[in-house]
Amino acid sequence: MASPQFVVREKWQPAQYLLVGSIVVVTLVALTAIGYYIGNRHSLSLIATNEQLVEDLASSVEREENLQKQLVMQEQVNRVEQAANTEAGHSLEAQYQKVRELERELTFYRSILAPEESAKGLQISQFQHSTIDSSRLEWQVSLLQAGSTGSMLSGLATIDLIHLQNGVESRMPLLNKSGNREFGFKFRYFQHLVGEIQMTNDLRPVAFEVTARRYGPNSTPIVRRFEWEQTQEEAVANVE
Repeated sequence: MASPQFVVREKWQPAQYLLVGSIVVVTLVALTAIGYYIGNRHSLSLIATNEQLVEDLASSVEREENLQKQLVMQEQVNRVEQAANTEAGHSLEAQYQKVRELERELTFYRSILAPEESAKGLQISQFQHSTIDSSRLEWQVSLLQAGSTGSMLSGLATIDLIHLQNGVESRMPLLNKSGNREFGFKFRYFQHLVGEIQMTNDLRPVAFEVTARRYGPNSTPIVRRFEWEQTQEEAVANVE
């Protein structure tokens, strides 16, 4: 029979417990210090990063505001340029219309002062019309005395609007303010006959035909036809 074995364990002294406790405390303090240092350093890095992001954001906002201001200024400049271009276009168009009117007047006066050799006496010079509104048309026909020596010339004129009706040309007489078909004229050099036409949607104008005859037993009527497209102007000329 084996004899019992005894295990002898050495009992720690208080000083050993104190030493181990001190080591544990020092270790914990060191770990805490290291953790605090690492955490504090990381916090400082995050704070610096956050400050940089704030600065970048502020810079971006400032750049965006500057771009918005530049965009608004550019839009204002574009509006001013567009308005200037529009005004210039209107001015050029007005000047162009004025030149056209002056050219018509010059041609008209030349026909009086220097008529063709074959053109003598009563002449139907020109016919113009312009739109007043959607249902009214203003027209003007000019009569002149070619080669006039200042003697008075008088007579009657009729104006017909030629239009298509069922594919066939039909005539519609133009009336004066009194509702009469005949327009009286009396002048030494030239005279304008004017009036208005009430237009309808189904009216298909083709031309105007003017007939003029001076008073006298031996007078011969003169007739001139003016095609619709050739008589259409921006405004009726005002040759006084």
